Amino acid sequence: GTEFKNPTTEKSSMNFLISLTSEKWQARLAEAYKSYYGKDWENTGEFDNISYEWIYNFLMNCTFVSKDSTIAADVANGAAGSAGLFVFSKLRSVDATNMTVVANDGIEGFAGLMYPIYSMVAANAKYPYTACLYINYLLSPEGYGNIFGSQMGTYSVNTSIGISDNAKSYGDQPLSFWQDCLVFEDAEQVQNVYFEASDKITQWCAAKQ
Repeated sequence: GTEFKNPTTEKSSMNFLISLTSEKWQARLAEAYKSYYGKDWENTGEFDNISYEWIYNFLMNCTFVSKDSTIAADVANGAAGSAGLFVFSKLRSVDATNMTVVANDGIEGFAGLMYPIYSMVAANAKYPYTACLYINYLLSPEGYGNIFGSQMGTYSVNTSIGISDNAKSYGDQPLSFWQDCLVFEDAEQVQNVYFEASDKITQWCAAKQ
């Protein structure tokens, strides 16, 4: 089955599920549902929308694992039916010789999640210009290469920086490829419905255990 980090203890997992409740992803899930079942999704009243039904069923059927590295190792072992949602770069430390799945194989709906990492200069920084120099270095090909090297699953906002050959060997693609098939963390949606959505998700996780 699919392995996943428990959203009650992993913020990125919780934000991923909450981001799925946006109108955009409700529509995408409805399209995938109709494509798979050949009929429109019907709201029976049990769930507020199709996203919550998907989240509930996913949580009831996934296996909670505490570490991304554990999920990567399990997926890389190549057991039949193995799948996982984990930090892509963790594959760098496992033997993927027997892996039988790929990061994205024509999946309708979505193939995973993505969240941003920011470099910021604090208002009270002692050396703000030094911090700016670091950020400038981070956005350069040299700086990005030295910091992230050949990792897969990391992408620079500097679009002139491509992904490494090592990343490509694991099925990684440029950021432009992932933009239409990954759920990007939706900060506005998370902020707007966090308490309601996280409460539902927390209750479902507790019921699962």
